[in-house]
Amino acid sequence: MAGFPEAHILDVDLTSQTLRTRTLPAEIFRQYPGGSALGLYLILQEMRAGVDPLSPDNMLVMAVSAITGLPMSGLNRMCITTKSPLTGTIGDSEAGGFFP
Repeated sequence: MAGFPEAHILDVDLTSQTLRTRTLPAEIFRQYPGGSALGLYLILQEMRAGVDPLSPDNMLVMAVSAITGLPMSGLNRMCITTKSPLTGTIGDSEAGGFFP
């Protein structure tokens, strides 16, 4: 899709201690442009149903939006999405500042 960036994803598997990079197609990134939308999309697409929140199969997705890093106040945010051990549902939290 012309004019819209692709999303680059770094998969980190802590169990096998491996790293893998991949690219999310521009049309998917256009529908889910980062943050909680992208985190939820990745979990729903890639994590099997019924995963125990405390198992190694649970995913922890850290996603920034396409505009993170622009020199404007309030845009430097990162969303962390996972299956909660407290509720058993998917939830997210945000962090801001320099880290994203």
